[in-house]
Amino acid sequence: MRTIKTVIAVILTLAVSEIFKLRSPLLASIAAIMTMESSVSESFTTGKNRMYGTILGGVVALCISLIFPSNFFFHRTRVDYTYKYM
Repeated sequence: MRTIKTVIAVILTLAVSEIFKLRSPLLASIAAIMTMESSVSESFTTGKNRMYGTILGGVVALCISLIFPSNFFFHRTRVDYTYKYM
């Protein structure tokens, strides 16, 4: 039964991704698979916890990037176009 629920969740996720023209329906499908639990209420709880974790991780990353704007990781990955147009 869980396999059928997972297939239905992935199909619905792909349909919603197509309706809203999301850029990465594959990642949405993977998230649907990862949050599948044995009951609907457990699936919603797992999805809610993943959403909170993602939001918290984004806020922490934003705060760190504002506190340390020129840290090693951002300095190495930043693209500098000033020399190109001078």
